[in-house]
Parts: sequence; structure tokens; C-alpha cells
Amino acid sequence: MNKLDKLATLDDIVEQLEQQKGFNKMLMEQLEQQQKYIEQRLDKRDSQLIESMRNSMDQRQAMIEAAVAKASKKKWWEFWK
Repeated sequence: MNKLDKLATLDDIVEQLEQQKGFNKMLMEQLEQQQKYIEQRLDKRDSQLIESMRNSMDQRQAMIEAAVAKASKKKWWEFWK
């Protein structure tokens, strides 16, 4: 009888370990999905930031070019304006 109780207890422990393995596997899959999502979001954010910076630089370059073009139209004696 004692051996049967020990076997039943061991069976319960084995079953709990299997359940724990399944739970751990599920958690690992969720963590991997979260990590992929985070990496994708960071990549998207980085690309948007780079695009925004390029647009800003293009606008500034256009403003500089316009200012240079305007300044070059002045007469030589109007250099202080």
C-alpha cells in the first residue's frame, strides 16, 4: 500500500512537471513574440525618425539655397542688407 501511494505521488509529480513544461513553453513563445514585436516597432520608429530628419534637412537646404539666391540678386553696394 505504501508503494502504491509513493507511485501515485510520483505520477502526480510527473504530471505537474509536464504541465510546468507546457506552461514554460507557452511563456517562452509569448516572450519571443513580444521581442519580435518590440524589434519591429523600434525598426519602424527608427525609419520614421530618419525620414523625418531627411525631410527637415531637405527643407533647411532649400531655405539656405533660397537665401543664397536672394542674397546674390542684391547690388554690390547693398551688402549690408
